Amino acid sequence: MPTITLEKPLQSGDHTIDKIELREPKAGEMRGLKNAELMMQDYNHTKMLLPRITTPTITGELFDELSLSDATQLMNQIVLFLAGKNFSVTT
Repeated sequence: MPTITLEKPLQSGDHTIDKIELREPKAGEMRGLKNAELMMQDYNHTKMLLPRITTPTITGELFDELSLSDATQLMNQIVLFLAGKNFSVTT
C-alpha cells in the first residue's frame, strides 16, 4: 500500500495525521464514480472515493482541509491505481 507523507499534517480531533495509506480500490468501491472523472483528478469524485480506500479514513471534511500539494499527491496515486501496472510515461 502506498503511503503519502503529508507536507502539512491534518488535525482530526485529538489526533494529528501526517501519513495516509491508500489501497487500490475494489470494483465495488467504485460505485457511483466514473473512472474518467478520477483520471482527470476531479475533486468531487476523489472526495467520494478517499474514505473507502484510506487509512486513517480521510473523510470529505478532512479532504477539504488538505493543502493543495497533499491533495494532488493523493489524486496522483488514484490515477496510478486506475492506469494499471503497465502504465508508463515516455518522453
